[in-house]
Amino acid sequence: MAELAHIIEKNEYEIYRQSNSNITQKEYRHNYPTERLKLVAEVESSWRQVKVTAVPVNLNVNDDTTDSALNRFKNQALDGYDLLILEAISRAGAGDIKIITDDIDYIVVPGIQVFTSRRYIIEEAARQGKLQVRA
Repeated sequence: MAELAHIIEKNEYEIYRQSNSNITQKEYRHNYPTERLKLVAEVESSWRQVKVTAVPVNLNVNDDTTDSALNRFKNQALDGYDLLILEAISRAGAGDIKIITDDIDYIVVPGIQVFTSRRYIIEEAARQGKLQVRA
């Protein structure tokens, strides 16, 4: 949900900024309550759609999880936040790992499925023969 909310907020901010170019993302987040209400509604709607098909899991971040995430750090070029997310999902036994993200770092992770609208990630997946398109 955090990644989805981040992507939606980033895109909504970019759209808003096209006609209001002198604001920062922090200003957009804190000083435009009407836009914030629209953003919250969009995130809630999107998350409801995800919950229809997603499997909810309990994510625990503890000593074992952080040690395993640190181990992943040696082979996968991800930041600490992403390492913990992947490790917690893996440990929860949710089955196939599917990530909604615009974070390009996830393309280096083997054995996961990435859902994105970011052009570079899509092009890289196509180049590697990994692109799957919904019919």
